[in-house]
Amino acid sequence: MITYVTGGSGVVGQALVQHLLAAGHSVRALARSASAASALRAMGAEPVPGDVNDYRSLIVGMEDASAAFHVAGVNELCAADPTPMYRAN
Repeated sequence: MITYVTGGSGVVGQALVQHLLAAGHSVRALARSASAASALRAMGAEPVPGDVNDYRSLIVGMEDASAAFHVAGVNELCAADPTPMYRAN
């Protein structure tokens, strides 16, 4: 079973990816940067380059996936412009 994860290189996402891999899932995870891709690869997940605001990268990541977990997010209090937080979260 392929499981897709956004935010897989974050604190919550890493724990989720590790749990899914331990349970026998093939994990594909969105990676915004080379360092995120390296961290995901080191855990045993397949990184998918892109961004949560890039519709095409989400489609590529979810292709043939049986499940998806959206744990990416913007955590910013009192933002002057909350638009990025609304789009990601």
